Amino acid sequence: MDDSIINRVLRFGTADIQEDYLTTIRETAAGYVREIFRILREREYNPALMRLHVLGGGSCLIRNFGEYDADRVTIYDDICATAKGYEYLCEMALRKGGGVHAT
Repeated sequence: MDDSIINRVLRFGTADIQEDYLTTIRETAAGYVREIFRILREREYNPALMRLHVLGGGSCLIRNFGEYDADRVTIYDDICATAKGYEYLCEMALRKGGGVHAT
């Protein structure tokens, strides 16, 4: 199967393929997302006590295949959100100290 078909299912939840293939991809993606949430819970994520903010490439997986309370999870669709956040941090560092230093 062409990677573009798998990517389409992961990004949009569907593709123009036979139902058995679509079901297999969806079930695999849903299992992967369940594992993400299991690991988050291991690290003390508790949706009753905190909100979850998801951004980057995994956001479409969470949105399309996750089981979560939409009122407690915010999904940012902007694929540049992480880069914009680092850009903002650099701007703040420049304003504060006049430079950015590599460590």
